Amino acid sequence: TTDGVVVVHHDPTIDGKRIDESTYAALKDCKLSNGEAIPTLDELLAIARKQKHTKLIIEIKSHNTQEKEAAAVDAVLKLVKKNKMDKLVEYISFSQNVCERLIALSPKAKVAYLGSDLTPKQLSDKGYTGLDYHIGAMRAHEEWFDEAKQLGLEVNVWTVDDEPNMKWLIGKGVTYITTDEPVMLQKLLCRINDRRSSFFGFFGKKSGGEVKKSQDFADNSINFTKFALAKSGCGSTIVWICHNSSVGRAFHS
Repeated sequence: TTDGVVVVHHDPTIDGKRIDESTYAALKDCKLSNGEAIPTLDELLAIARKQKHTKLIIEIKSHNTQEKEAAAVDAVLKLVKKNKMDKLVEYISFSQNVCERLIALSPKAKVAYLGSDLTPKQLSDKGYTGLDYHIGAMRAHEEWFDEAKQLGLEVNVWTVDDEPNMKWLIGKGVTYITTDEPVMLQKLLCRINDRRSSFFGFFGKKSGGEVKKSQDFADNSINFTKFALAKSGCGSTIVWICHNSSVGRAFHS
């Protein structure tokens, strides 16, 4: 906001008010579609820091001036440090200005670019740790998978809601998939692994926004680590399924 409060919202406007042109006082009573007030990042981080399993992927939105983008980056980094969440946060943005300020100010942070218009080599040269591109861009540039792998970059592809594209991405060795259909993707991965001795894990039951059950599992065949549920009946709820090449944890948050 114009008075330096970082709020969490997908779009640049709420109730017809552009966020980066409004004070927090003018926005704090605006309601999300589920009736809740627009949350601040500080509020969200205070909740997230109570657990150690779910990483937050913070997208810093493009603002209408580079000065506002710089202020947003500075404010976000300050809040993450205040809440001791450095190791549980990664960053993405469509703005190269935002990404490159993050890289300059927090060189150990993971930063991925959303814009789909830079090659893996260009990203690597600038210090990015990954690319986070639309499925259409990756279909048009299949060579970017191998190039990214050779450069040590992580690859996320969004938003993939159909099984043929999911299978194609799995075959390409993509690192992450963003999907509105996590159950479909979960079932596909289980079918791929159904002849393996290890299994992929189950969603925990959700009650009151808290994890009631989690399941440890091992898997050495698929290198996926995260899947994001972007579609929700209650605002910006996110579901992640996380694991690495040896041992991990599936959970519902």
